[in-house]
Amino acid sequence: MRNEEKLYLAIGDVDESLIEEASAPYKKQKMPAKKIIAIAASAAIVSVAVIGMAGLLNMGLGNMKGDSNYAPEDFGGDMNESAPNDNVLISDIGRLELIENEGESFTFILEIYAPTSLPIDIYLYSKDKSAVYTTAQSAEAAEIYRPRVTVDGEAAERLPGEVGEYTVTISFDGIHEKDIDWQYFFTVDNFGPIKHGNFQ
Repeated sequence: MRNEEKLYLAIGDVDESLIEEASAPYKKQKMPAKKIIAIAASAAIVSVAVIGMAGLLNMGLGNMKGDSNYAPEDFGGDMNESAPNDNVLISDIGRLELIENEGESFTFILEIYAPTSLPIDIYLYSKDKSAVYTTAQSAEAAEIYRPRVTVDGEAAERLPGEVGEYTVTISFDGIHEKDIDWQYFFTVDNFGPIKHGNFQ
């Protein structure tokens, strides 16, 4: 039997109902409104989650690398240098507002909106980078001094990173007794430079 004959016989065996179904015009089926709303809501939730995770990841990676928007050693040679508003500094984790300055001490209201797993450190470098006042465990300077930090009246090693509002005092004790030419700014991790101008 030739192929043509096999084909003819095979076509002849097709059920009539299948032929009728195939010849009927195509009807596009509509998706139920509930299903469309569910898909749109799911897409919106996924989008918000992705954006949120990207922001947290970026913040976390920045903190892991020791990065903030400001390099602590890059500020402070010239009294005329510009700096952000000294009284209020805003970052992606919160807000830092200077409320009092007495000589070597600075008191702030610290509001943390997004927690950070890494500590918030303070840096005040000398102009030649040979000395630093810092709460960081390691710093690149020959002479390292520690500022005194209190959080809500209690002694602390660093600024808190948990969500909340705190009264923070940073004191550069004994800084006037050191024969060192200090920068005009100290820097708070995640927030940036704060002009002091007092330690010359």
